Amino acid sequence: MNRWWWLCAGLCGLLWWAQSTHAAELLRGEVLVDGRWQPVVLPDHWSDSRPDLSGATWYRLRVDIDQPRELLGVFLKRACNNVWIYANGQLIYSGGGPLEGPRVHRNCYFPVLAAWPRDAQRPGANELLVRLHSEAAASLTSEQRKGHLSPVVLDSWQSLQVVQQREYLIRITLPRVTCALMGFAGFMLLLLWWRYRREPVYGFFGLTMAASALGTARVFITVPGLDNLLVERLVPVVAVLICLGIVGSLGSLGGLRTRLYHTCLQACIVAIGALLVVPSGMLATVAQFAYGLGALTVGVTLVLSLSAMHRAGGVQRGFYVAALVIMATGLHDYLVQLRVLTYVDRPLLQVVMPVLLLAFMVRLLSRHAEALTVAENARAEMEQRVRLVTREIEDSYAQAVQLQKERAARDERERIARDLHDDLGARLLTLVHRSQDEKASESAREALSDLRILIGHLNTPEGMLDEAVSDWRAEIGQRCEAAGRELDWQSGDLPAMRLGTRQKITLGRVLREAVTNILKHTQSTRVRVRIQSTGERLRIEVEDEASSAPFAQWKAGVGVRNLQMRAAQIGATLHWEDLQGPDGNKCGTCLQCALPLAALDGREEE
Repeated sequence: MNRWWWLCAGLCGLLWWAQSTHAAELLRGEVLVDGRWQPVVLPDHWSDSRPDLSGATWYRLRVDIDQPRELLGVFLKRACNNVWIYANGQLIYSGGGPLEGPRVHRNCYFPVLAAWPRDAQRPGANELLVRLHSEAAASLTSEQRKGHLSPVVLDSWQSLQVVQQREYLIRITLPRVTCALMGFAGFMLLLLWWRYRREPVYGFFGLTMAASALGTARVFITVPGLDNLLVERLVPVVAVLICLGIVGSLGSLGGLRTRLYHTCLQACIVAIGALLVVPSGMLATVAQFAYGLGALTVGVTLVLSLSAMHRAGGVQRGFYVAALVIMATGLHDYLVQLRVLTYVDRPLLQVVMPVLLLAFMVRLLSRHAEALTVAENARAEMEQRVRLVTREIEDSYAQAVQLQKERAARDERERIARDLHDDLGARLLTLVHRSQDEKASESAREALSDLRILIGHLNTPEGMLDEAVSDWRAEIGQRCEAAGRELDWQSGDLPAMRLGTRQKITLGRVLREAVTNILKHTQSTRVRVRIQSTGERLRIEVEDEASSAPFAQWKAGVGVRNLQMRAAQIGATLHWEDLQGPDGNKCGTCLQCALPLAALDGREEE
C-alpha cells in the first residue's frame, strides 16, 4: 500500500512542478472590440467571450517598471492559434507566417517566451500589445483549438527560461516521444497482422496506434501546408479512426458479432463522410456529434467485450481498470467539448490514451512472445515425435525387408529341397532297387539317407544354438549306433544365441562329413565330439582313434574343399590335426571348426 502513496505523492509533486511559475502574472487588460478598448480578464477563451469572432484581435496590458532592467521575459503558457507581441510599439515576438489568411501558423501547443530588451523599456508606464489570430469557433472542431490567451507572465529572462523549458518538455517533447513510439508500435503491429492475418486484433490495434500517432503529430507541424479548414475536417476524422481501431481491437478480443456492434461501425463511417462535406459553419456541431458517436461506440463495444470475456473467464483486473479510466476520461473530455465542464487547455485522453495504448501494446507483444515460445516448444516436441515415428517406420521397414528376404530364402530352399527330392531322390531310389551290385546299392542307400538329411536341414528354419546342438547329437548318435560305433559327445554351457539357417546347415555339414569319413574310412570304434565356447569363439572338434597316414600326406578331395569353402562363407575356419599316442605314433585325427560368436546374429545372410 505504501508504494501507492508514494506514487500519488510523486504525481502531485509533478503537477505542482508543472504549474508553478514563481513570477508575476498580468491577469487584467483591455481587448479591442469594434474599434474600442474594453476591459478583459485573462485567461480569455473566445468560445465564451466572442464565439463569432474570426481573424485577429488586439490585447493591451499596462506594465509599470521602476527602473529598466537588463533583460525581461514575457511568457505566455498558451496562445491559440498564433500570436505577435509588441513592447511600447516595438515587435519583440512573431509567431511566424502571414498575419492573415487561411494558412496562419498553428502554435496552440507551443509555450511562448519573448525577450523584452532594455532599450524597449522605459521608466514608469509601459504598454504591451498582444495580437492574437484565430478562426471562428463554429469552424473549429475542438475547444482546445479555439481562440485563447492565457495570463501574461512577466519576470527576468533567466527565470522564465526555466519555466518555458519545463512547459516545452511537458507539452512538446513528451508528446513527440510518445508519437514516435506509437508510430513505430503501430507499424510493427501492422507488420504482425500482415504476417498473421488470422489475428485481426493486431491489424485493428496497429490502426489505432498509427492513427493516434497521426493525431499527436500536430506537435511536430506548425505549418501543415493545408488550409486550416481542411485540417479541422481531418482532425475529427482521425479521432473517429482511432475509435474504429479501438472498437475493432475490443471486438476481436471479445469475439463480437452482434448487430449493435456493426451498426455502430456503420454510423462511424457515415460520420467520417459527413465531416468531409459539411459546411464550415456546422463543422463544430457535426464534430461534437462525431466525438459523441465515437465515444458511444467505444463504450458499447467495451461493455459488450467485457461481458463476453467475463463469460469466457479471461478478463484480468487491469483490463477493468483501463476500461474504467478510458470511459471516465472520454466522458470528461466530451463534456468539456459540450462546455458542460470547465475548459482545460488539453484533453485528458491525449495524456491517458498513449500510456494505455503503449501498456496494452506491451501486453499484446508479450502475449505474442509467449505464444511464439509455446509454438516453438510445440514445434520442437513435434520434431522429436516425428524423429521417433520416422525411426519406428524405418525399423518397421527394415524388419519388413528382412522378413521378405527370409521368406524369399525360405521359398528358395523349399524349391531346391523339392527339386532334390523329386529328381535326385527318385534317381537314387531307382538305383537302390535296380542295382545288382550290393556295394553300389549300399552306397546309393547312404546317399539317399544323406539327401533326406540335407533336405530336412533345408526345410529347417533358424533357431537357438542349444536346439541345433541337440538335433546334431540325435542324428550323429543314430548313425554311430547303426554303424556299431561308440559316440563320446561333450558339450558344455553354450551361450543363448540364435543360429542362422546358413550357419546351422554349414556347421551340420561339417559334423556330418567328419563323422561320415570316420565311419567309412576308419576302423575307429569310438567317435568323440566336443562343442564348447572358448573366449569369443564357438569350437567344434571331431576325433577318431584310427592310426592312419599323417594328415600332411592326405590328398584333399572335393568334400574337404567344399567344407572349407562353405565354412569361409559364414566366417568359420577348419583345421585338421594329428593326435599322438604315448609312443609318439599317430593314434587318431582331430577336425577343429572355430566360428566367432559375433557371427551368430540369428539373421539369414543373402
